[in-house]
Amino acid sequence: MSEIKAAIFDADGVVIMPQKLFAGQYAQRYGLDPKSFQVFFTGEFSDAITGQADLKDLIRKHHDIWRWGRDPQELLDMWFAAESVTDKELLEVVAGQRDNGLPVYMATNQERYRARYLRKVMFPDTFDGFFISCEIGYMKRDPEYWVPVLQRLAVDVPGIKPDQMVFFDDSQDSIDGAKAAGIAAYLYEDVEQVRRILG
Repeated sequence: MSEIKAAIFDADGVVIMPQKLFAGQYAQRYGLDPKSFQVFFTGEFSDAITGQADLKDLIRKHHDIWRWGRDPQELLDMWFAAESVTDKELLEVVAGQRDNGLPVYMATNQERYRARYLRKVMFPDTFDGFFISCEIGYMKRDPEYWVPVLQRLAVDVPGIKPDQMVFFDDSQDSIDGAKAAGIAAYLYEDVEQVRRILG
């Protein structure tokens, strides 16, 4: 394995680990059909994830699913707070790696409002940079997503090669996308796996 010169972590399912996703909590609280939320998240929500739609507009449009009659921002505030549960042990590893001089980044599929929440509220001083799908225009499974990632790291870490970037994600599609770009990508298992690989 090549010398590791940068580490990249996924957000949800790796650094962020809520016991239950907000949509499930919300459906249970208001007596709504959980299956309708599955349709929402596998449908137009992907347009928000790639920056082509505004999540607030989608919540208004799909009132039949959300049944939310107030300002969508109030719903987003509840949503983001409910899923603001981090793996503190993993974040300690991240901090230790940064203290030792290893640049550490977050790569995540997010729409614009949660992207801002991650940057400003959850992780304002945790990572050296963020690669977010709504800003890039592609998801991590897409080869195009990784183009700006490689460009940014080439500036931050002169001379770095793709196989010197280590990426951890809980989605095989994202792992496959990163590997196609030449990045050393690993399907996330646990903190010990990260310790073992990063050393």
